Amino acid sequence: MSWCCPHQEDDRCRLRKKKCKTLTEGCVLTDKVELINKRSNADEKFKNSGKHK
Repeated sequence: MSWCCPHQEDDRCRLRKKKCKTLTEGCVLTDKVELINKRSNADEKFKNSGKHK
């Protein structure tokens, strides 16, 4: 399944006024989508949290 963000313009987020990084703080897609890419920000946060042990 794909998604569309109304704030994304090319590779930038108009809302955050920064490069688009899905599911980072301030992203409107947080808690609404789940990424299955192992390189996603959510996976990195989980790895760094120590909860995976």
